[in-house]
Amino acid sequence: MTGEATWRYTTRGLGAWIVSAEPLIVAVDTGLRDFPDNPNSLRSVGTDGSVSAQWTLRTRNSDRYVLGCGEHYDRGCASAVSANGILYLATDNPVGTQGEIHALDARTGGKLWSFTPDTDHRSVGLVPVAADGESVTVMTRPESTRGTKVYRVSARDGSARLLLETTKASTFGSAPEEDMYGSFTEDPVIYADRRLFFHRKNFLAPIDAPMTMALAAADDSR
Repeated sequence: MTGEATWRYTTRGLGAWIVSAEPLIVAVDTGLRDFPDNPNSLRSVGTDGSVSAQWTLRTRNSDRYVLGCGEHYDRGCASAVSANGILYLATDNPVGTQGEIHALDARTGGKLWSFTPDTDHRSVGLVPVAADGESVTVMTRPESTRGTKVYRVSARDGSARLLLETTKASTFGSAPEEDMYGSFTEDPVIYADRRLFFHRKNFLAPIDAPMTMALAAADDSR
Protein backbone atom coordinates (compact mmCIF):
# COMPACT_ATOMS: atom_id res chain seq x y z
CA MET A 1 0.00 0.00 0.00
CA THR A 2 2.84 2.40 0.85
CA GLY A 3 5.81 0.98 -1.05
CA GLU A 4 7.87 0.83 2.16
CA ALA A 5 9.81 -2.33 2.98
CA THR A 6 8.26 -4.27 5.87
CA TRP A 7 11.40 -6.36 6.42
CA ARG A 8 14.74 -7.08 4.79
CA TYR A 9 16.76 -10.27 4.46
CA THR A 10 20.49 -9.89 3.83
CA THR A 11 22.96 -12.69 3.13
CA ARG A 12 26.65 -12.83 2.33
CA GLY A 13 27.67 -14.50 -0.91
CA LEU A 14 28.34 -14.04 -4.60
CA GLY A 15 24.67 -13.96 -5.57
CA ALA A 16 21.13 -14.74 -4.46
CA TRP A 17 18.07 -15.67 -6.53
CA ILE A 18 14.39 -16.10 -5.72
CA VAL A 19 13.27 -19.67 -6.38
CA SER A 20 9.73 -19.38 -5.02
CA ALA A 21 7.52 -16.59 -3.69
CA GLU A 22 4.98 -18.65 -1.70
CA PRO A 23 6.74 -19.42 0.57
CA LEU A 24 9.82 -17.30 -0.12
CA ILE A 25 12.70 -19.59 -1.11
CA VAL A 26 16.10 -18.04 -1.83
CA ALA A 27 19.07 -19.73 -3.50
CA VAL A 28 22.51 -18.43 -2.47
CA ASP A 29 25.95 -18.85 -4.01
CA THR A 30 28.24 -18.66 -0.99
CA GLY A 31 31.38 -18.94 -3.13
CA LEU A 32 32.46 -22.57 -2.68
CA ARG A 33 35.41 -23.27 -4.96
CA ASP A 34 34.17 -26.75 -5.91
CA PHE A 35 30.90 -25.35 -7.29
CA PRO A 36 31.62 -22.05 -9.05
CA ASP A 37 28.71 -19.94 -10.31
CA ASN A 38 26.13 -22.30 -8.77
CA PRO A 39 23.89 -21.89 -5.71
CA ASN A 40 24.99 -24.20 -2.93
CA SER A 41 22.55 -23.07 -0.23
CA LEU A 42 18.76 -22.89 -0.28
CA ARG A 43 16.84 -20.98 2.40
CA SER A 44 13.18 -20.68 3.29
CA VAL A 45 12.47 -17.18 4.62
CA GLY A 46 9.45 -16.51 6.85
CA THR A 47 7.07 -13.55 6.72
CA ASP A 48 9.21 -11.68 9.29
CA GLY A 49 12.45 -12.06 7.28
CA SER A 50 13.92 -14.84 9.41
CA VAL A 51 15.19 -18.14 7.98
CA SER A 52 12.76 -20.98 8.68
CA ALA A 53 14.74 -23.79 7.04
CA GLN A 54 18.00 -24.23 5.17
CA TRP A 55 19.37 -26.88 2.83
CA THR A 56 22.96 -27.43 1.70
CA LEU A 57 22.64 -28.17 -1.99
CA ARG A 58 26.02 -29.03 -3.38
CA THR A 59 28.51 -30.59 -1.01
CA ARG A 60 30.24 -33.90 -1.49
CA ASN A 61 28.40 -35.48 1.45
CA SER A 62 24.85 -34.19 0.87
CA ASP A 63 22.11 -34.76 -1.65
CA ARG A 64 23.15 -32.75 -4.70
CA TYR A 65 20.00 -31.00 -5.82
CA VAL A 66 19.49 -29.46 -9.24
CA LEU A 67 17.77 -26.05 -9.25
CA GLY A 68 18.16 -25.38 -12.97
CA CYS A 69 19.61 -21.91 -12.40
CA GLY A 70 20.84 -20.22 -15.57
CA GLU A 71 24.39 -19.04 -16.02
CA HIS A 72 25.76 -15.51 -15.77
CA TYR A 73 23.14 -12.84 -16.47
CA ASP A 74 20.13 -15.03 -17.27
CA ARG A 75 19.58 -16.40 -13.78
CA GLY A 76 16.38 -18.34 -13.36
CA CYS A 77 15.78 -21.42 -11.21
CA ALA A 78 13.03 -23.24 -13.08
CA SER A 79 13.83 -26.75 -11.80
CA ALA A 80 12.59 -26.03 -8.28
CA VAL A 81 8.85 -25.66 -7.67
CA SER A 82 6.75 -25.25 -4.54
CA ALA A 83 3.11 -25.20 -3.45
CA ASN A 84 1.21 -25.38 -0.17
CA GLY A 85 4.37 -25.18 1.93
CA ILE A 86 6.14 -28.03 0.10
CA LEU A 87 9.32 -27.56 -1.96
CA TYR A 88 10.04 -30.08 -4.73
CA LEU A 89 13.64 -30.63 -5.83
CA ALA A 90 15.34 -33.15 -8.13
CA THR A 91 18.54 -34.88 -7.09
CA ASP A 92 21.54 -34.82 -9.38
CA ASN A 93 22.10 -38.20 -10.99
CA PRO A 94 25.53 -39.09 -12.38
CA VAL A 95 25.60 -41.65 -15.20
CA GLY A 96 24.34 -45.02 -13.99
CA THR A 97 22.26 -43.67 -11.10
CA GLN A 98 18.56 -43.00 -10.68
CA GLY A 99 17.39 -39.47 -10.04
CA GLU A 100 14.75 -38.75 -7.42
CA ILE A 101 12.23 -36.04 -6.60
CA HIS A 102 12.27 -35.02 -2.93
CA ALA A 103 9.33 -33.31 -1.27
CA LEU A 104 10.64 -31.01 1.49
CA ASP A 105 8.74 -29.17 4.19
CA ALA A 106 9.53 -25.52 3.51
CA ARG A 107 8.99 -24.57 7.15
CA THR A 108 10.98 -27.28 8.94
CA GLY A 109 13.36 -28.43 6.20
CA GLY A 110 12.44 -32.08 6.69
CA LYS A 111 11.99 -34.54 3.82
CA LEU A 112 8.40 -35.75 3.45
CA TRP A 113 8.86 -38.39 0.73
CA SER A 114 10.83 -39.21 -2.41
CA PHE A 115 9.75 -40.39 -5.86
CA THR A 116 11.66 -42.52 -8.38
CA PRO A 117 9.97 -43.67 -11.61
CA ASP A 118 9.51 -47.37 -12.29
CA THR A 119 11.87 -47.98 -15.21
CA ASP A 120 14.33 -50.52 -16.57
CA HIS A 121 16.87 -47.78 -17.37
CA ARG A 122 19.73 -47.41 -14.92
CA SER A 123 20.16 -43.67 -15.46
CA VAL A 124 17.06 -41.46 -15.44
CA GLY A 125 17.04 -37.81 -14.38
CA LEU A 126 13.90 -36.01 -13.20
CA VAL A 127 12.65 -32.42 -13.36
CA PRO A 128 9.74 -30.97 -11.34
CA VAL A 129 7.69 -28.86 -13.77
CA ALA A 130 4.81 -27.41 -11.75
CA ALA A 131 2.99 -27.92 -8.45
CA ASP A 132 -0.32 -27.17 -6.81
CA GLY A 133 -1.89 -28.08 -3.48
CA GLU A 134 -2.62 -31.67 -4.52
CA SER A 135 0.26 -32.78 -6.75
CA VAL A 136 3.51 -32.02 -8.53
CA THR A 137 4.04 -32.57 -12.27
CA VAL A 138 7.36 -34.32 -12.95
CA MET A 139 9.20 -34.86 -16.24
CA THR A 140 11.98 -37.32 -16.98
CA ARG A 141 15.04 -35.49 -18.25
CA PRO A 142 15.22 -35.68 -22.06
CA GLU A 143 17.66 -38.22 -23.51
CA SER A 144 18.65 -39.04 -27.08
CA THR A 145 17.80 -42.74 -26.83
CA ARG A 146 14.32 -42.64 -25.31
CA GLY A 147 11.23 -40.50 -25.09
CA THR A 148 10.25 -38.22 -22.24
CA LYS A 149 7.64 -39.18 -19.65
CA VAL A 150 5.45 -36.88 -17.57
CA TYR A 151 4.00 -37.98 -14.21
CA ARG A 152 1.49 -36.53 -11.80
CA VAL A 153 2.83 -37.22 -8.29
CA SER A 154 0.62 -36.93 -5.22
CA ALA A 155 1.69 -34.23 -2.75
CA ARG A 156 0.41 -36.40 0.07
CA ASP A 157 2.42 -39.60 -0.34
CA GLY A 158 4.48 -39.53 -3.56
CA SER A 159 2.31 -42.00 -5.49
CA ALA A 160 2.39 -41.33 -9.24
CA ARG A 161 0.32 -41.60 -12.41
CA LEU A 162 1.80 -41.51 -15.93
CA LEU A 163 0.30 -38.65 -17.99
CA LEU A 164 2.36 -38.54 -21.17
CA GLU A 165 5.05 -40.50 -22.99
CA THR A 166 6.67 -39.15 -26.14
CA THR A 167 7.87 -41.30 -29.00
CA LYS A 168 11.41 -42.67 -28.92
CA ALA A 169 12.35 -42.01 -32.55
CA SER A 170 12.03 -38.89 -34.66
CA THR A 171 13.18 -37.30 -37.89
CA PHE A 172 15.77 -35.39 -35.85
CA GLY A 173 17.74 -38.61 -35.40
CA SER A 174 17.20 -38.36 -31.66
CA ALA A 175 14.42 -37.30 -29.34
CA PRO A 176 13.69 -33.67 -30.39
CA GLU A 177 13.29 -32.43 -26.84
CA GLU A 178 16.91 -33.34 -26.02
CA ASP A 179 18.14 -30.28 -27.94
CA MET A 180 15.51 -28.05 -26.31
CA TYR A 181 16.42 -28.80 -22.71
CA GLY A 182 19.72 -28.07 -21.01
CA SER A 183 21.07 -28.30 -17.48
CA PHE A 184 20.17 -24.62 -16.99
CA THR A 185 16.44 -24.06 -17.39
CA GLU A 186 15.83 -20.34 -17.09
CA ASP A 187 12.94 -20.97 -19.51
CA PRO A 188 10.45 -23.16 -17.60
CA VAL A 189 9.06 -26.33 -19.17
CA ILE A 190 5.24 -26.28 -19.23
CA TYR A 191 2.82 -29.20 -19.28
CA ALA A 192 -0.77 -28.29 -20.19
CA ASP A 193 -3.65 -29.84 -22.12
CA ARG A 194 -1.74 -33.11 -22.60
CA ARG A 195 1.12 -31.25 -24.27
CA LEU A 196 4.71 -30.64 -23.16
CA PHE A 197 6.07 -27.20 -24.12
CA PHE A 198 9.76 -26.34 -24.35
CA HIS A 199 11.20 -22.92 -25.10
CA ARG A 200 14.77 -21.72 -25.56
CA LYS A 201 16.03 -18.18 -26.04
CA ASN A 202 19.23 -19.35 -27.75
CA PHE A 203 18.61 -22.41 -29.87
CA LEU A 204 21.86 -23.60 -31.43
CA ALA A 205 20.59 -26.00 -34.08
CA PRO A 206 19.43 -25.85 -36.77
CA ILE A 207 19.29 -22.05 -36.39
CA ASP A 208 20.48 -19.68 -33.71
CA ALA A 209 17.07 -18.22 -32.86
CA PRO A 210 14.43 -18.46 -30.14
CA MET A 211 12.17 -21.47 -30.55
CA THR A 212 9.15 -23.03 -28.89
CA MET A 213 8.21 -26.70 -29.35
CA ALA A 214 5.14 -28.63 -28.22
CA LEU A 215 5.12 -32.43 -27.85
CA ALA A 216 2.03 -34.61 -27.71
CA ALA A 217 1.69 -38.03 -26.13
CA ALA A 218 2.53 -41.11 -28.15
CA ASP A 219 -0.92 -42.37 -27.11
CA ASP A 220 -3.12 -39.26 -27.13
CA SER A 221 -5.96 -41.13 -25.42
CA ARG A 222 -4.33 -40.62 -21.99
